Amino acid sequence: FEPAARMLDCMGAVDIYLRVALQRLLQPYQDFTSTPLAQLGERFEWFYKTLPVARRTYPPHWEAGWKLAQEFCSATFHHLKLQTVATADLPMAELIKAVHRTCEFEQALCDKFGTNESEDYTFLGAISCVFDTHMCLYVEHEEATLNEAITQLLSEPIEAGPGVQILSTAADLFMIINQSVKRCMQTPGDTLSKMASVWDACIARYCTHLPVPVTTTVHNLCLFCNTGEYWKAQLALLKQELALDDSHHFVNSEAAAMQLLNKAIGSLVGHTESRLHSVWVDMRAANWVDTTVGDQSDYTDHLAEILSQETLQVLEVLHSNYVRLFCDKLVVAVAGQCVHSIYHCKRISHSGAQQLLLDIQCIHTTLDELGKHYALPSLRGYLRTVEREFRGVANVAKFLMLPNDGDLPQEYVHLISQPSIPDFLKLLEIKNIRKLDALGYVDALRELHIPDSDTRDKEKAKDRLDSKLPDLSSLKPPLLSNVFKRSPKPDDKPAHTNP
Repeated sequence: FEPAARMLDCMGAVDIYLRVALQRLLQPYQDFTSTPLAQLGERFEWFYKTLPVARRTYPPHWEAGWKLAQEFCSATFHHLKLQTVATADLPMAELIKAVHRTCEFEQALCDKFGTNESEDYTFLGAISCVFDTHMCLYVEHEEATLNEAITQLLSEPIEAGPGVQILSTAADLFMIINQSVKRCMQTPGDTLSKMASVWDACIARYCTHLPVPVTTTVHNLCLFCNTGEYWKAQLALLKQELALDDSHHFVNSEAAAMQLLNKAIGSLVGHTESRLHSVWVDMRAANWVDTTVGDQSDYTDHLAEILSQETLQVLEVLHSNYVRLFCDKLVVAVAGQCVHSIYHCKRISHSGAQQLLLDIQCIHTTLDELGKHYALPSLRGYLRTVEREFRGVANVAKFLMLPNDGDLPQEYVHLISQPSIPDFLKLLEIKNIRKLDALGYVDALRELHIPDSDTRDKEKAKDRLDSKLPDLSSLKPPLLSNVFKRSPKPDDKPAHTNP
């Protein structure tokens, strides 16, 4: 054969000779009806057996194996095109199996022959592009399968995954989506991009419809928070793995994961608020008229105990990235409930306002020590949050300590960050000011242009205010070095009694 090969080389007829010879090798598969879609794997197996024969038969520099692969891919594409056109409804199972086997075969050819032997030809997509028009059926099938799995997962009970502090259903869904990603990584055309939209919608649906319970344990609520963080991290890895050009992929699922996290943090704070309900009931029920200024009230010790218990449970489970967010929201909630409780007290005398200010300072100290005791991240920022929120709470108590003179409306404007006439009337009622006198104060308040108040007026008002407020330095409670483990002594007496 060598003399004939050299003669063909001289004549430049190698390509023609090989084409004819390889077509004879492909003769068993010239009839597309003889190789149905379900038997596509047998066709690829035949190629793997025939390839060594072609390589042994012809000189190496003819690259017979490479050219046989080209001819085989061309013939297979033509046959599959005729078959898919002739078949109206392709069975989904057969289509998926054929797509996967074809993509695996094309990848095997690339690994075997490389991609640099021919500049104008690549094996990737040489056959599988025939399925492009049918891949919409594949995408619909995957979407239906994923949605069915999500419906099942959403109905399962709340429990942590094995070895992780997230919901077990989140770990299960990630495994299902990961398997779907592996199936789609080598699909032809823009199927991967379409499937990315499907995965985005499915994860967003899971996070949006995940039922965050109103009444449950702190541990379970932390699982929901951690699940939101888990999806944020997994989505970042998934985007990196898919390497899609469109930056808008997974926008919906990222937003849904963040919404889940915020909702769970809110429920976690709400759980603590519900436990503090009895504290504020005791505060409102206290006798703030006949009280004398002494040590902090009993309800502040109860509040410190509850905050310590709740925070400890949260720190054991909640992702470290969101401990600070929880604590900040908790500070805002405690300050808001404290102000709300003050506005719902019946009467508060001057001495009662002094005791109230002392209690507020005690709660402020408790929250400060809470952050220091558990070494919260960004402690300085947390302490600034406590200072900012409880400055407003203390200002309410300071207003109740002011004498009932003509400057009361102006002092109210400069003390209260968001002044309003209904709140002003309520505070006047708590100060036990007669309704007729209160109307005069309200008229004076209406004359003040609150948004346009001059800064210099505020400074003057602050000086007048400091001269009217009593010195409370001696009333500040000592630092509660063991505030979270304190228990009352048997001979302790409350600073003031309930009516």
